[in-house]
Amino acid sequence: MNPKLKSIISGYWWTVPLLILVIFMFAQAFIPEKPAFENRLETRINLGIKMDTASGDFLPITAILQGKLSAEDDQSTQHRFILLSMWATWCAPCIKELPRLSAAKERLKIAGILPLLVNYDSGDKQKVVAEISAWLVAHSVNLPTVYDFNSSLSAALDVSALPFSLLLDRNGNILWMHMGELQDEDLANLIGTYKNK
Repeated sequence: MNPKLKSIISGYWWTVPLLILVIFMFAQAFIPEKPAFENRLETRINLGIKMDTASGDFLPITAILQGKLSAEDDQSTQHRFILLSMWATWCAPCIKELPRLSAAKERLKIAGILPLLVNYDSGDKQKVVAEISAWLVAHSVNLPTVYDFNSSLSAALDVSALPFSLLLDRNGNILWMHMGELQDEDLANLIGTYKNK
């Protein structure tokens, strides 16, 4: 190698990492930043988002929050919070989570939390509702269920993976979110935190 070129390279080697750092920082200034997961807390979801119910109704979130699901869904109007659990039958962690959530149903209700499943299986609406209802019975999961066939809720929350859970108050304010499978300790912490609120 030419000694002069070698001298230049060895004397200015630090400029390459510096140049890369400057380019990276410049690029970051022009890339729009997604809101952090935690920044969605204490915000209100779009109350106009509508969910399909097992009875064929198409209810806005606001109606669901106020206890207006059909009678066969065992909807309690005494809840202060709704725990939405977003799931699908093709999601292995969801399938592991559902029995745990179902087993915690009474403890959640005593704490004023209504667990509500939001299903994301796709296909013909009537067929999916019938198949999911049968699947829940076969797996002894006794929880009220709604269907987000248009993915309106998941899109509004920018949910990229299932299972995804969130706790709402009756005004639609997001109080708590959890990405991934809920464990027993997650449910115990949730109950402990919100039972006296």
